[in-house]
Amino acid sequence: IYKKLFNEEPTYKELSKNMSKIYPIMIEQMNEIIKNAPPLTEDILVYKGLKDQFNPFHKTFISSTLNLKKANDFQNIDCCKAYMILKKGMSALALITISRFNEYEILLPYDTKLKLIAKDSKNINKTLQQSKTVDVYEATN
Repeated sequence: IYKKLFNEEPTYKELSKNMSKIYPIMIEQMNEIIKNAPPLTEDILVYKGLKDQFNPFHKTFISSTLNLKKANDFQNIDCCKAYMILKKGMSALALITISRFNEYEILLPYDTKLKLIAKDSKNINKTLQQSKTVDVYEATN
Protein backbone atom coordinates (compact mmCIF):
# COMPACT_ATOMS: atom_id res chain seq x y z
CA ILE A 1 0.00 0.00 0.00
CA TYR A 2 2.78 2.43 0.94
CA LYS A 3 4.59 1.79 -2.32
CA LYS A 4 1.40 2.48 -4.29
CA LEU A 5 0.86 5.74 -2.42
CA PHE A 6 4.42 7.06 -2.41
CA ASN A 7 6.13 5.12 -5.25
CA GLU A 8 8.95 3.87 -3.00
CA GLU A 9 9.74 1.25 -0.40
CA PRO A 10 9.20 2.70 3.07
CA THR A 11 11.59 2.95 5.95
CA TYR A 12 10.10 2.19 9.36
CA LYS A 13 10.11 5.91 10.22
CA GLU A 14 8.33 6.86 6.97
CA LEU A 15 5.81 4.08 7.42
CA SER A 16 5.02 5.19 10.98
CA LYS A 17 4.69 8.80 9.92
CA ASN A 18 2.21 7.97 7.15
CA MET A 19 -0.02 5.41 8.87
CA SER A 20 -2.95 7.85 8.97
CA LYS A 21 -2.96 7.74 5.15
CA ILE A 22 -2.46 3.98 4.99
CA TYR A 23 -5.05 2.82 7.57
CA PRO A 24 -8.13 3.91 5.60
CA ILE A 25 -6.88 2.00 2.56
CA MET A 26 -6.13 -1.11 4.65
CA ILE A 27 -9.58 -0.95 6.24
CA GLU A 28 -11.24 -0.57 2.85
CA GLN A 29 -9.31 -3.51 1.36
CA MET A 30 -9.93 -5.80 4.34
CA ASN A 31 -13.61 -4.89 4.36
CA GLU A 32 -13.80 -5.70 0.65
CA ILE A 33 -12.30 -9.16 1.30
CA ILE A 34 -14.88 -9.87 4.02
CA LYS A 35 -17.79 -8.52 1.96
CA ASN A 36 -16.79 -10.78 -0.95
CA ALA A 37 -16.77 -13.90 1.24
CA PRO A 38 -19.67 -16.26 0.59
CA PRO A 39 -22.77 -15.13 2.53
CA LEU A 40 -23.94 -17.18 5.49
CA THR A 41 -26.45 -19.83 4.49
CA GLU A 42 -28.10 -19.86 7.92
CA ASP A 43 -28.11 -17.90 11.17
CA ILE A 44 -25.14 -18.79 13.40
CA LEU A 45 -24.24 -17.99 16.99
CA VAL A 46 -20.77 -16.60 17.75
CA TYR A 47 -19.18 -15.41 20.98
CA LYS A 48 -16.92 -12.56 22.02
CA GLY A 49 -15.04 -12.68 25.32
CA LEU A 50 -14.53 -9.19 26.70
CA LYS A 51 -11.89 -7.53 28.85
CA ASP A 52 -14.27 -4.66 29.64
CA GLN A 53 -17.70 -3.47 28.57
CA PHE A 54 -18.43 -3.97 24.87
CA ASN A 55 -19.31 -0.91 22.81
CA PRO A 56 -21.37 -2.17 19.86
CA PHE A 57 -21.32 1.29 18.28
CA HIS A 58 -17.51 1.56 18.10
CA LYS A 59 -16.52 1.43 14.42
CA THR A 60 -14.06 -1.43 14.04
CA PHE A 61 -13.76 -4.95 12.71
CA ILE A 62 -15.33 -7.39 15.15
CA SER A 63 -13.51 -10.57 15.98
CA SER A 64 -15.67 -13.39 17.30
CA THR A 65 -15.44 -17.14 17.74
CA LEU A 66 -17.59 -20.20 17.16
CA ASN A 67 -16.08 -21.76 20.30
CA LEU A 68 -17.48 -20.69 23.69
CA LYS A 69 -14.36 -21.92 25.51
CA LYS A 70 -12.17 -19.66 23.34
CA ALA A 71 -14.42 -16.70 24.17
CA ASN A 72 -14.01 -17.56 27.86
CA ASP A 73 -10.21 -17.50 27.37
CA PHE A 74 -10.43 -13.89 26.16
CA GLN A 75 -12.89 -12.83 28.84
CA ASN A 76 -11.68 -10.85 31.83
CA ILE A 77 -12.74 -12.62 35.02
CA ASP A 78 -14.49 -9.44 36.19
CA CYS A 79 -16.31 -8.74 32.97
CA CYS A 80 -18.56 -10.24 30.46
CA LYS A 81 -19.20 -11.90 27.17
CA ALA A 82 -21.27 -10.96 24.14
CA TYR A 83 -23.24 -13.43 22.08
CA MET A 84 -23.92 -12.42 18.50
CA ILE A 85 -26.42 -14.01 16.16
CA LEU A 86 -25.07 -13.62 12.64
CA LYS A 87 -28.02 -13.48 10.30
CA LYS A 88 -28.38 -15.59 7.16
CA GLY A 89 -27.07 -13.72 4.10
CA MET A 90 -24.56 -11.51 5.93
CA SER A 91 -20.87 -11.47 5.08
CA ALA A 92 -18.30 -12.79 7.52
CA LEU A 93 -14.81 -14.20 7.08
CA ALA A 94 -14.05 -17.57 8.66
CA LEU A 95 -10.40 -17.66 9.71
CA ILE A 96 -10.74 -21.17 11.08
CA THR A 97 -8.36 -22.92 8.70
CA ILE A 98 -5.78 -20.13 8.40
CA SER A 99 -5.40 -19.05 12.02
CA ARG A 100 -2.45 -20.66 13.78
CA PHE A 101 -4.09 -20.02 17.16
CA ASN A 102 -7.06 -22.42 16.77
CA GLU A 103 -9.47 -19.71 17.87
CA TYR A 104 -12.28 -20.69 15.47
CA GLU A 105 -12.35 -17.01 14.59
CA ILE A 106 -15.06 -15.33 12.55
CA LEU A 107 -14.21 -11.78 11.47
CA LEU A 108 -17.10 -9.38 10.90
CA PRO A 109 -16.91 -6.38 8.57
CA TYR A 110 -16.03 -2.88 9.71
CA ASP A 111 -19.60 -1.66 9.25
CA THR A 112 -21.41 -4.51 11.00
CA LYS A 113 -24.62 -3.33 12.60
CA LEU A 114 -25.40 -4.78 16.03
CA LYS A 115 -28.81 -4.64 17.62
CA LEU A 116 -29.12 -5.49 21.32
CA ILE A 117 -31.83 -8.12 21.69
CA ALA A 118 -31.18 -9.27 25.30
CA LYS A 119 -29.37 -7.43 28.10
CA ASP A 120 -27.60 -9.30 30.93
CA SER A 121 -29.30 -12.48 29.81
CA LYS A 122 -28.95 -15.69 31.79
CA ASN A 123 -31.55 -17.75 29.94
CA ILE A 124 -29.99 -18.52 26.57
CA ASN A 125 -28.49 -21.88 27.47
CA LYS A 126 -26.78 -23.68 30.35
CA THR A 127 -23.30 -22.43 29.48
CA LEU A 128 -24.22 -18.89 30.51
CA GLN A 129 -23.59 -19.73 34.14
CA GLN A 130 -19.86 -19.36 33.39
CA SER A 131 -20.28 -15.62 32.83
CA LYS A 132 -21.43 -12.75 35.04
CA THR A 133 -23.39 -11.08 32.24
CA VAL A 134 -24.13 -11.88 28.65
CA ASP A 135 -25.53 -9.38 26.20
CA VAL A 136 -27.02 -10.84 23.03
CA TYR A 137 -26.80 -8.96 19.73
CA GLU A 138 -28.21 -9.58 16.28
CA ALA A 139 -25.65 -8.76 13.60
CA THR A 140 -26.28 -7.66 10.02
CA ASN A 141 -24.36 -5.80 7.34
